[in-house]
Amino acid sequence: MKRGQLLAKLENDDFRHQEQQSEAGVSRSAASLNVEQANLQKAKSNLTLAEKNAQRFKILSEKNLVSRLEAEQYDTACQVARAEVTRCKAAMEAVRMEQRANSAGLGFARSKVADTVIYAPQDGIIITRDLEKGATVSPGMSVFTLADPRTVWVKANVDEALMHGVEVGKKAIITLRSSAGEQLPGHVARLGRQSDRVTEELEVDVAFDEPLKNLRLGEQSDLYIITGIKKHALTLPAAAILSKDKKNGVWVVADGKLGFKEVTVGIADRSNVTEIVTGLNAGDRVALASPPEMAKFREGMKVRAIK
Repeated sequence: MKRGQLLAKLENDDFRHQEQQSEAGVSRSAASLNVEQANLQKAKSNLTLAEKNAQRFKILSEKNLVSRLEAEQYDTACQVARAEVTRCKAAMEAVRMEQRANSAGLGFARSKVADTVIYAPQDGIIITRDLEKGATVSPGMSVFTLADPRTVWVKANVDEALMHGVEVGKKAIITLRSSAGEQLPGHVARLGRQSDRVTEELEVDVAFDEPLKNLRLGEQSDLYIITGIKKHALTLPAAAILSKDKKNGVWVVADGKLGFKEVTVGIADRSNVTEIVTGLNAGDRVALASPPEMAKFREGMKVRAIK
């Protein structure tokens, strides 16, 4: 689906009639304005003539060449012509106000008609069609649900204890439940700023580097955020590291006997390999067995290495 693509048309006969009625009102007010402009021009011409006659007969009256009554009649005619000009101006202003009101009504009617034709607001995919053909639509009712694959994110709830190194822009690997064998590259797009007080987790949003072709919202996924990378680091299987007296450590073998050695761990990867930062020497031999067997290990216990 492309932006601007026609998705649906709603029945709009009533709105079309309102639009036509508004268009007629605009045309009528334009014609009325032309009439009032002609009336104003005529009134101004009459006023010019009336002013000249009134002035002429005033001078003749002062010279007793015409009667005073006749001069007053021309002066009254001049006042009437002046009032007619004022009336024409007021009529023109009233028509202009009516024209603005009709234009606003026409704009509103056209917007209502435009609302009955639904176009795609952006490129994307139609996730759901909420109404079928012939259904009644009310204001605010959803007709389609659209999604932009470029803005589809994976929402993860990360334990507060694991948030160290999780930052915006960090690389991530996403595996969808529908394609368990495929690893999709992504990156951290947004970090929540408020932890859940019950679960003690923080929301982390991860975006896909490439938009998904087959989009299914709400699908379960596995997420692995790469917080750091080290090369040539000393590592051990995660199963070899245990906690004793609230300290991380490993069982080392010396002279056929076990000894607990405290270590400092670093980053861990998804293959259950953990970095050892401090605590081990190059020649140390680390004991590793099944969890039930390791639970029986004790300090000074004799062991035999299996080759």
